Amino acid sequence: MSAKTVRPIPEDTASAGKALFQKGSFYQNVGDQLGELCRGGEPESGHSDSAPHVTIPLLFLVTVFQYLESMSNSQASAAVLSRVDWKYALHLPLISLGFDQAELEEYHQKMLTDPTVLQHLNVLLERVQNLYDASPRD
Repeated sequence: MSAKTVRPIPEDTASAGKALFQKGSFYQNVGDQLGELCRGGEPESGHSDSAPHVTIPLLFLVTVFQYLESMSNSQASAAVLSRVDWKYALHLPLISLGFDQAELEEYHQKMLTDPTVLQHLNVLLERVQNLYDASPRD
């Protein structure tokens, strides 16, 4: 996924997000600006065999969200499955089953062994942190 290939927010997720969240919420801002967040320098956008909608940039974002909320891999996987705000930010349909916790763990292992992946994560983290700092808190 790059800025040019970001899929639009699915209609069901967009409707739910607009109904549930105030304008300017952090995850809504991420979803609305996903193309800009993913611009330039992202690693290969491979897909998971078990969840073809899960791309490396989505795992990047889940890792960032996980960091911001101090979540375990299991909690982050559950959030992708159950939270409308995360689905909005990740441009996933409401009926998306997310991904297996093992995929996130595998990605984290890759981060530890591939400095390029870690470098890309740091760039994304800085961009998301700027949105987070500008977002209202509940």
